[in-house]
Amino acid sequence: MSSSGEAAEVEANELSPFVADIVEAYGQFAGLQQQKLRMVKFVAGREAEIDDPVATTSAILRERYTHVDGDKIDAVLNEVSQHLTVKKGTGGADPTVAVTDQIEEVMQRCLSILPAHYVSTCFLEFLQQSLEAARRPGQARDFRTSVFASMIADFEALMVNVATRMYSENPLALSAKERAVAWSEIFKLVDIDDFREQLIDEAVVDLMRGSFSDWMSTLKRDHGIDLAKYASSPQIIEVFQRRHVLMHNGGIVSSLYLRNCPKVTAQRGDRLDVTDDYFAQSADLLSVVALALSVQALFKYSNEERVQTELRMADWVYQLLLRRRYGAVHDYLVEVPFDRMASLSSKEICRINMWLALKRLGRFDECRSEVEAWQVGHLEDRFKLARHCLLGEVEEAAQLCAEMRTNGSLPLKHWAEWPILEEVREYEAERPDDPVIPEVPALEPEPELDGPNGLAGEHDSHP
Repeated sequence: MSSSGEAAEVEANELSPFVADIVEAYGQFAGLQQQKLRMVKFVAGREAEIDDPVATTSAILRERYTHVDGDKIDAVLNEVSQHLTVKKGTGGADPTVAVTDQIEEVMQRCLSILPAHYVSTCFLEFLQQSLEAARRPGQARDFRTSVFASMIADFEALMVNVATRMYSENPLALSAKERAVAWSEIFKLVDIDDFREQLIDEAVVDLMRGSFSDWMSTLKRDHGIDLAKYASSPQIIEVFQRRHVLMHNGGIVSSLYLRNCPKVTAQRGDRLDVTDDYFAQSADLLSVVALALSVQALFKYSNEERVQTELRMADWVYQLLLRRRYGAVHDYLVEVPFDRMASLSSKEICRINMWLALKRLGRFDECRSEVEAWQVGHLEDRFKLARHCLLGEVEEAAQLCAEMRTNGSLPLKHWAEWPILEEVREYEAERPDDPVIPEVPALEPEPELDGPNGLAGEHDSHP
């Protein structure tokens, strides 16, 4: 759930340079991460095709032997692969020797379609390539590993951008890094602003040399940004350590990894992987920290009213909710002090989104009593509708939803995509002739709005 008109008002006034930079930095991170999640999901649906050893070997051989008819290469390879596949599942003896003996007669027959001088030289080449392709780690896995490393690099870029802007906003924070300045350096400076930018750049470079926990400690010391919960999170620390192992140690567990991640079950010498589930979980962890960092930076240094920043935060969370990233929504909101929020609307919106995330995660019992005790009599209909939906009161929700659509308080676009209305939409779809339910006209195409964070329609908010 997001604010209706409130979030749009956040952008109605011209943003200060600091706010604009933070919004842009977070938006770029969020947009890039969502692209990577889509890419990984796309590849996951085609992993068997991508990792097909026959297709892979065919491509290798076609590149190497361009003067041989590709159809003939495929004919030989398909014949060989049938025997390799049969043998692969039987276990036992060394497959290289066993398969060679098994298919010698077959190979002699199918190799006769190739140029004569390839009979003796190409036999072992074909067989070797096929075996290597069958045993080689999957290309889809390698792709996930690369995208995983890139996703962490995106987070590091956000860290650099936010830290740079905070030091620029509060250069006195650099006093913790006092150093002697040689006269030769001073003579090279154009003005004091040039010197300040140099010190800020040095401070940020020094910051990024440390570990993730070091980053969090430095932000607290220099700017009062308290992200201690994340700094000590074994799960987040493991994400960064896994990246180091994958990039610098070939994916093999090292003693350094084990020292920094004492709770893992891996043993030294094991090979680490990036599965689809691990990638998604890591994305959620990074997203939560990115959101917390960006929001706290705005609270600390922006010239916005606190209510405006809260509305912006609620809208950012709603973007995660729209993408069904319920783990990230819950893990961020569970740390938000609702009782200290200045905006009643933002407070209720955030609570609803956290409850909905728990429901979608199959953990609604953790908050059911709180939702049941929630008094909505004095609140707008959108909050009453949310309570019905959360408690599974679908008929009551559908009735109220129909009334709100009729009186215009629930725009069609919001009805169509608000995640909390998923069961209501299904209920209505099963009753197309119900006179109580107003007819749903076709959605007219709307131009995409590029919000300040680069996500289309970020502040085209929902009730």
